[in-house]
Amino acid sequence: MNSSVRSGRDASALLRLVSSHFSSESFNSSSFFLSYMALSFGGDIEIILSTFHFWYTHFLKVIFMPRFEIDVDPCDHLTADAIGKPGQRVFYLQAYQEQRTITVIIEKAQLNSLAIGIEQFLAQINEQNPNLTEASGDYVEDVMRINPPVDPLFRVGEIGLGYDKDRDLVVLFVKEILTEEDDPETGAVIRFWATRTQVRMLARWGVEVVSRGRPICPQCGQPMEPEGHFCPKKNGHLH
Repeated sequence: MNSSVRSGRDASALLRLVSSHFSSESFNSSSFFLSYMALSFGGDIEIILSTFHFWYTHFLKVIFMPRFEIDVDPCDHLTADAIGKPGQRVFYLQAYQEQRTITVIIEKAQLNSLAIGIEQFLAQINEQNPNLTEASGDYVEDVMRINPPVDPLFRVGEIGLGYDKDRDLVVLFVKEILTEEDDPETGAVIRFWATRTQVRMLARWGVEVVSRGRPICPQCGQPMEPEGHFCPKKNGHLH
């Protein structure tokens, strides 16, 4: 390997060389910085690698870390709810732990899918652990209602489920939705650790919350507005 690069004119060659020492993700985001170092240090590759390694370790690596990670472990309470009129509702997922309230925004379809996924996931857990008692899904509506402060930390993009057999706890993890310009590794993450009963209550209540929206037109399958519905199956006639 050449130990030096003569000038800034060879910056592209230097960048290709340095890229082999670091992940492509961090390298691509740092090409400008490397070009600057190539000019500043006259192309001395050893100095450049050493300097870049220090910079990457102390500064760049932070860029690719999540904005924040929160573990609500364990949840004292876990619920979901919607606020607003049918057709304009905003859906939330919320957990309490002692004096802390954690709230995020989810989509109606996400809540519906989560409810279905929880039931399937719990069925798998019971199948693999036949000695476990069945989790109850009975809930009290007033208890499951979302409580203030409704101050969401972010809008959810990804949802997943896991199970800690030793603790008999389900972990519901959500990740922040990002724009196309954002690095996917920087999305904030929250993990809600809850009992099987808590997540089953969430699932059963979630189905109820979703069903309280606009009624579905039996003809076209689209939501019907309170003031009337222009159904394409009826040639757009209001009914």
